[in-house]
Amino acid sequence: MMIAVEQCLISVIVPVFNVESQLGRCIDSILVQTYRNFELILIDDGSTDRSPQICDNFTGRDKRVKVIHIPNGGLSKARNLGIKESAGRYLTFVDSDDYLADDYLSFLAALLKKYNTDIAGCQHQPFSDERKELRCIGKAKEYVFSGQEAVADLCYKKHITCSAWGKLYKKELFETIRYPEGRLYEDIGTTYRLYMQSQRVVQSNERKYFYNQRMGSIMNSAFSGKKMDRVYMAEKIYREVGGISRELELAAVSRMLISNMIVLRELPYGSVEFQKEEHMVKNNIKKYRKTVLLDKKAKKLYRLVAALSYLNMRLLQRLGHLYKILSGYIMKEL
Repeated sequence: MMIAVEQCLISVIVPVFNVESQLGRCIDSILVQTYRNFELILIDDGSTDRSPQICDNFTGRDKRVKVIHIPNGGLSKARNLGIKESAGRYLTFVDSDDYLADDYLSFLAALLKKYNTDIAGCQHQPFSDERKELRCIGKAKEYVFSGQEAVADLCYKKHITCSAWGKLYKKELFETIRYPEGRLYEDIGTTYRLYMQSQRVVQSNERKYFYNQRMGSIMNSAFSGKKMDRVYMAEKIYREVGGISRELELAAVSRMLISNMIVLRELPYGSVEFQKEEHMVKNNIKKYRKTVLLDKKAKKLYRLVAALSYLNMRLLQRLGHLYKILSGYIMKEL
């Protein structure tokens, strides 16, 4: 006999690291959820500010809160520990500087039940702590995919994002899957695997997750060799799904191209230190651009970028830098 989703325990996993100014807002938004049958697992990842004390204070306010303190090991390690310690039949992840709509859990649980899926996802609403929330209102839509269709959609960056958050998962999907530790962009290297293991998934365009778009992360993040993980994760997707079908191969190539384009945008001009990385990224763009240019399912923007890369790669890099700056400026002003 199938148990209704709304009767099942959901484990909400929140890695915490030095977010004392936003942490209370995040936890409060979880504890007021209209869906009441959940446990909240706070993983204090070696915070050096007041975050550990804030976490501990909430255990006295609500018996559903569980706190685990560990030495700093990174986001993936914290998430993996949360998965291991979870008791719920379903899992969801929340970043500790973000927050949820009051009906986030009930909304996703209802989607899972309605379409009998393994994963339910919603869209996120960016906001800035310095400025007001940005609310985009549109007609509510729900998209149901097979697992492979969802991976193609994710690679084309249409409806489904790679983020771990903003989704409700059946816990059984994580039996053999964990987040790669010590890597950046760990979501890119993990989320597609969860969808590949799914029979059916559903994605809504409604915005139930509020994502903190910090200005520093947009404009001032210096390039390091670790940022090449974005390319390596995209390569991993291509290796693992590209041979399954032509549709998945084309979608994975699209993901490869845009991942390399993003890294090219991040690379500092004329850097001697990162010559090897720049050479690799430019070669990858040359390798994949024709395929994306001719792929009618690829986003028009990506096809345009592929076309522009034939004209002048340095100009494309400068346009990417300008786009990054303008994105930060628009976010700041709204």
